[in-house]
Amino acid sequence: MNNVELYWNKDHTKYAVLVSDGFGAGWSSWEGAELAYDKRVVEFWLAHEYDKEWMRAVTQSKYGATKQSEANKEAETFFRSIGYDECPYMGGFSSIHFEWVEAGQKWIIEEYDGSESLRFIEDYSWNCFN
Repeated sequence: MNNVELYWNKDHTKYAVLVSDGFGAGWSSWEGAELAYDKRVVEFWLAHEYDKEWMRAVTQSKYGATKQSEANKEAETFFRSIGYDECPYMGGFSSIHFEWVEAGQKWIIEEYDGSESLRFIEDYSWNCFN
């Protein structure tokens, strides 16, 4: 994706990264890294964060369903409007939370069985031998 903007805090010192810590389906680790930090995606998630019924409906797979839910239709319309050919798999969307990352801090999302974790470079011990 081109022209991805970040969702900054008020001081413009930290930005939001979406992390799906539920097992079963990763969010950005399965569909594309930009889904973790694209401002438009963060705002879309924030708009639905506390709507449990919508979250339940959107995480139901559209594949194999006899009728697509209104939540799935809304998600599909949204993702197409920001440049995706199709809606990403929404299975991990309801287990998302966001974490603030300081500007310039290096990070990666690690995934195990769909559960994502945000890790920072300073959390690792590095060895180098010549």
